Amino acid sequence: MTLFDAPIDIGRDEARELAQRELAEKVYADAQPSWWERLTTWIWDQLNDLLTRAGDAANGLGWLLLLAVVVIV
Repeated sequence: MTLFDAPIDIGRDEARELAQRELAEKVYADAQPSWWERLTTWIWDQLNDLLTRAGDAANGLGWLLLLAVVVIV
């Protein structure tokens, strides 16, 4: 008998209760983003803000200037 041959005799309500019990465990409540995730999120937020401000400047002229700076660097 393999794992896939095992019958699953569980109802919707019982499955919901089991899922709620599992997700209520402390390991899920204490999950905080790592320093790397916080850093990359901050970098993406800054880049997004920069691109938004550049796109708003002078009908897209800011995009052209930003693109030129990126190509030069």
